[in-house]
Amino acid sequence: LAQPSSKTKYACLYCKWPSFSLEQLCIHVPLYHTNEQEFSIKCNLCQRPTHNYAVHLHDEHSPEQHPRSIAGPLYAFSLVVCRRKRDNCFLVVQES
Repeated sequence: LAQPSSKTKYACLYCKWPSFSLEQLCIHVPLYHTNEQEFSIKCNLCQRPTHNYAVHLHDEHSPEQHPRSIAGPLYAFSLVVCRRKRDNCFLVVQES
């Protein structure tokens, strides 16, 4: 697919915020709408129907300087912190 002009402005299909450049839109959608309920919608850049706009935007329209995928494995973990009220001691547990 040909990339839209960098001077063209787009509205976010989720929140309708106007005037994003393509690069701004590609940053905005995953940053602010990660947990949005997906729905069938027509892409406002290429007019193709999609069920996952954020993924479609990334895969089909993200600027060349944006990474297409994460290089190498991704290791996720979380830290759980608990405080014992009796003596104000803390316990930290790393979950992986």
